[in-house]
Amino acid sequence: MTKQTYWLQRTLSPTGIHVGPCAWRASMVANADAEYVVQRPSLVVVDPEDEPALLGRIASRLRDWPAPRPPIMLTVPEPAFARQLRDAVLRRIGQLGVERVEALTLRVEDPQELKGGGTLQTLFDLRSQGVVGEIGLAHCDVRAAEWLAIHSAARVLVVDYSIENQAARYRLIGTAREYGMALVALHQPADDPVAVRFALGESQRILPVMDRALPPELQPMGRDEIESCWQSYCATHLAPEPLPRSAPPEFA
Repeated sequence: MTKQTYWLQRTLSPTGIHVGPCAWRASMVANADAEYVVQRPSLVVVDPEDEPALLGRIASRLRDWPAPRPPIMLTVPEPAFARQLRDAVLRRIGQLGVERVEALTLRVEDPQELKGGGTLQTLFDLRSQGVVGEIGLAHCDVRAAEWLAIHSAARVLVVDYSIENQAARYRLIGTAREYGMALVALHQPADDPVAVRFALGESQRILPVMDRALPPELQPMGRDEIESCWQSYCATHLAPEPLPRSAPPEFA
């Protein structure tokens, strides 16, 4: 099995994580696509919805994985109480059968509470203990994600970005770069060739995450085609409202 011709690895700046043109859903490591992922090394993303049984199958696969094993980004939901977070993270890491994950991303529900509570401190404590590498934050709303980019010390930001929703290009991408954050997209629909070509073409801006093997003949969009998609989007979608001065947008 050979790689696509465009499958080149790079460092996901400003992190030290090595990625390809897309990241992979963790389920691919546990099913028949595992060899496909071996041939196309990149970040593997574990979501909160991934059941312990799936993590156990991933752990079994990783034991026989040719070195080096793929970098892992573990995503966890924001807990009701910050004190629950540490044990939840350690439990998930243990289920994966690894001693450390390269990134830990918190799916944020309440940006205001995140700023004022102990949840972020717990994340950074885990990093200082060597259990996790980079700290990330995830939010589906582009304005909330922009606020998180400005008001946190995380180094990874997971946001909604696709051919249907390019709002991050108005301000968020530039803001995240200004504040030293790598950008990862929410999962892409791998059964839509146009959406996949767009996502791969935009990989340098925002790393997409795929949940199945890519068609062998599929090629990323070029810059002219990407720009045409952006101009079409701008014609029907206004820029997001500027952020409020203090509180996150949901609390303005």
